[in-house]
Amino acid sequence: MPDATNSVATAISSHSTPDATSPEGKMPSVSLAPQPASSMRTMFAIGAAIVAGAFLTGMIGQEKSTELHGRISAPQQAVIAPCDGEVLKLIAPKTELVHSGQPLLLVRDLSLVVQQEAVDERIAAMETDLARAEAKAVIEIKWRFSEIDAQIHRHKVEATELLQKKLALEIEEIAYQEYGRPDNLAITGQTPDGAAIIKPLSLHSRQDQTVSEENLVSETIRLESTRNAIEVTAAQLELVENRIEQLEPLKRELTTSIRESLGIPELEQQIDRAKKARRDLDRQATERMIAVPQSGSLKGFALSSGDLIQQGETIASVADEQDRFLEVTVPSRELTKMTPETEVRLTFPGGIDRMGRVSDKTATVTEAGQSGETHILVKVEPAGKLWPEVPLGSSVIVKLPE
Repeated sequence: MPDATNSVATAISSHSTPDATSPEGKMPSVSLAPQPASSMRTMFAIGAAIVAGAFLTGMIGQEKSTELHGRISAPQQAVIAPCDGEVLKLIAPKTELVHSGQPLLLVRDLSLVVQQEAVDERIAAMETDLARAEAKAVIEIKWRFSEIDAQIHRHKVEATELLQKKLALEIEEIAYQEYGRPDNLAITGQTPDGAAIIKPLSLHSRQDQTVSEENLVSETIRLESTRNAIEVTAAQLELVENRIEQLEPLKRELTTSIRESLGIPELEQQIDRAKKARRDLDRQATERMIAVPQSGSLKGFALSSGDLIQQGETIASVADEQDRFLEVTVPSRELTKMTPETEVRLTFPGGIDRMGRVSDKTATVTEAGQSGETHILVKVEPAGKLWPEVPLGSSVIVKLPE
């Protein structure tokens, strides 16, 4: 290679011509290597290009293979406790499919029991009040009756005395009438109340007795006085008997008045109404059957016999296995790839691939990841081939479109 050698030599010779002004007058040494600063800049530029290319390649590859995870779900209807109760018996199995209207469990309605106990307590309290009121009534009636009985006794004694007086006067009058003339009678004494004691005279006594005109007038006046006394006594006796007749009904009226003043009739009516309400409660069944609201898979049913439930409490839920869907929590940055009607690729357990379609029914979830990013709960429905039968809650891989 003589030409090449000559050309290299010529180039060296031309770059190594000594400087006439060089004090030494010697030729300087020549180096063929590039300058150090230019080499470092070149190497840094090449390295940066390689790193940027690798990063962009990775980002593109990641963008193409973005995957999310969803969960198989289904519409669920809650089984609500209709009352406060105690579980007596479990009827439906806890982990099997159930049918609409199928008995789930038997409970004892504690709300009805509470009502019964409340009514019983109210009845007992009213009966206590009634007994107390009746005791007061008995005491007051007995006291008032004693006063009335005392009055009746006094009036009866007075009536007896008046009756005796009247009888005595009537006998005296009969005696006057029996023997016709007063001169045929002999006055033998006088009663304590002033009535004359008259006896008929014997025949020889009558013949021997002579009555003066003055005695005849006196005896006639006494007869009229006796008749007047009889009338007065009879009137007094009638008045006393009327008083007695008035006092007897007063006892019955007084009993009613005292009972009403103490509220006894009202308490008796309240007790009757409460007992009727208690009988109505007894006619109601204290045991209630809770049935399944729809067909499907029973979820969250963890009760046992003897457990207590509260009205309005969710005791289980029933998932409609015929209307399954996929719930996917999508970061907000990926939401543009999950717009409604978009079809996405799904991979079920076992590596089974299927397709799904984003539903137009989405719900915003205020969940935030560690970065604070908002997530959206997206519903994906079946599209294309039937999805495989996997348990609810199974995880499914969702591949976002490019």
